[in-house]
Amino acid sequence: QTVWFYFFLTGSVLLCGYLIFLLRVRTIRAQNRRLSSLVEEKTRDLTSINERLREMSLIDPLTGLRNRRYFSDILKAEAASYLRARARVASGLDQRNIDQDKVWGVFLADADYFKQVNDRFGHDSGDLILTQLATLFRNAVRADDVVIRWGGEEFLVVLRNSVPDYLPAFAEKLRTLVQNSFLRTAGGDLIRKTVSIGFVPLPFYRADP
Repeated sequence: QTVWFYFFLTGSVLLCGYLIFLLRVRTIRAQNRRLSSLVEEKTRDLTSINERLREMSLIDPLTGLRNRRYFSDILKAEAASYLRARARVASGLDQRNIDQDKVWGVFLADADYFKQVNDRFGHDSGDLILTQLATLFRNAVRADDVVIRWGGEEFLVVLRNSVPDYLPAFAEKLRTLVQNSFLRTAGGDLIRKTVSIGFVPLPFYRADP
């Protein structure tokens, strides 16, 4: 019944309330940290999945080569950037040391009379022959070059850092490589195929990219 007891009781109630408040705040913060960590983890997972899906969308499922979309989405932009840089150097606006003798070589190779393979040996053999051609092309270039399945039996090869005099030699190298290679059908038969190749340097005119 004393005043001091009431003061003590009131202080104890306030202290308990404050401690409960602190405990609640601590619990909420811990929950927020867990939720934030979970959100970051899920975001990383989704980002990784999206990156894998995007990478898959740029790959030809049959041959494992880059596909036409890769050219449109990535390589085309790289080529445009390369040509802009070359143009700035050629016009004197940029003094960076870009080797004016270097070009991109762009080759389009088309397997000759490929319909005959499908008609004679079946489409499974046709697909198998295409995968073997893809391997030949991939092994013929460097790591920084690009081989794309352009469509059907057509392949696009991009030499990113070459010289003009080498381009016809490389086209002949590809042509000879395919002509001299035995390709296996689904039935185990060994056949030979030939390819027709067209190519062009980028830039077309080195003095005026």
